[in-house]
Amino acid sequence: MEKVPLLDSRQRARYADGLAAYRRAQWTSAIQAFTDVVESCDDPIASTMLERSIQFREDGLKSNAWDGVYTAAEK
Repeated sequence: MEKVPLLDSRQRARYADGLAAYRRAQWTSAIQAFTDVVESCDDPIASTMLERSIQFREDGLKSNAWDGVYTAAEK
């Protein structure tokens, strides 16, 4: 099992920014915030959220077409 690093206060704040943007389907803002976290500590959870945000932006998913639920297509 991969060990999740402890985030410092700046990293936690950036993760929170990313999560808030993700929930509003503001993909560019989410990507920037999650990228900051991943680059500073290689957090696997932030990395997953970054990958999802990138995919949603590439898919052109808009906030009015998204219910906030992520459905995994594969295991």
